[in-house]
Amino acid sequence: MEKKTIFGLILGIVIIAIIAIIGVNTSGLFTLTNNNEIKIGFASPLTGDASSWGLQEKAGFEYAITQINSNNGINGKKINVIYEDDKCDAQTAVNVYSKFINLDNIKIVTGPVCSSVAKSVIPITEKNNVFYLASGASEDSIPRQGKLIARLWISDAYESKAIAEYIARNSNWKTSATIYYADNPAGLSSKDKFENTIKENNKEILLTEGILRSNKDYSTLISKILDKNPDTIYIIVYPEQITDIINGLKASGYNGTIFAYSPSLLSEGIIDKIKIKKDIYYAQPVKTHQTNFWVNYQQDTNKIPDDVTALGYDSAMFLKFLLEQCGENPVCIKEQVIKTVNWQSTRGNFSFDQYGDLKEIPFEIKQLE
Repeated sequence: MEKKTIFGLILGIVIIAIIAIIGVNTSGLFTLTNNNEIKIGFASPLTGDASSWGLQEKAGFEYAITQINSNNGINGKKINVIYEDDKCDAQTAVNVYSKFINLDNIKIVTGPVCSSVAKSVIPITEKNNVFYLASGASEDSIPRQGKLIARLWISDAYESKAIAEYIARNSNWKTSATIYYADNPAGLSSKDKFENTIKENNKEILLTEGILRSNKDYSTLISKILDKNPDTIYIIVYPEQITDIINGLKASGYNGTIFAYSPSLLSEGIIDKIKIKKDIYYAQPVKTHQTNFWVNYQQDTNKIPDDVTALGYDSAMFLKFLLEQCGENPVCIKEQVIKTVNWQSTRGNFSFDQYGDLKEIPFEIKQLE
């Protein structure tokens, strides 16, 4: 056999081997693939004012992924998570998700805790046939924004409704005020549900104030509250804001009852920063079943998990359940979500509606101690 023929044969074998290792993505660019892994994109605010949510969720997610991968992964495939910081910012999130899809070739993404982020990227995930587990994006309409979306956090509308109904049942509370984050659709949605329910029960809203994430000085806001002196206040803001506002109100002599947005109030370290805890309430879904996650996580990490940590853990474990049923088929995954009844999470047994949203869960009102 001639040398040229031998060289050509060897070259052909090498090319075939390279093609077997390298896949071509939809844009025509070559990208390395690994048939022994499943890639998942996780994006949440890891820096900035909402980072206490994102970091706690990421901690729970990583904890679960370690367990999954150490137990043979998903049908023998290990999970490779690519983590990104969406900064709770819509434009940053668009860039992150474009990277997930076009460079990382990912078909499953999760991690959002900011509804503004979820709304900005849903058109991208839908267009590219990507399944989006919008974990904690809590604005009421999120799961109805596309066909390949699901959520593992109860809509904020249910918390707002539960608090408003609790206030309505107390004959001593006649008037209320609302403070909400105006730069996140979840804030507006929560505020509207709360105030509409208050008015339906013949109670009065004396003041509604929207604030931005950039706001740091609350002196004018507190003066307005003291001037109106409502019997109750519902505060729906970011974690670090909630401590400053509550401490400012208490220090200024406000003696009414405060209802605090639970995802912020119960974030790690927030309650410890509140100096006077009297007459502060919050709403939480009734935990109908708790797994051993709460004890194991604390033993393994020496940290006490909050509900957002549990959300991260649940997100990973729910994706494990879905991937075991469907592989990486986004349409099958969404269909499986809708069929799921009484899935055992760390926070309760979850069932889903036709949009992939959690069905309504009973709430209980608790007093801060």
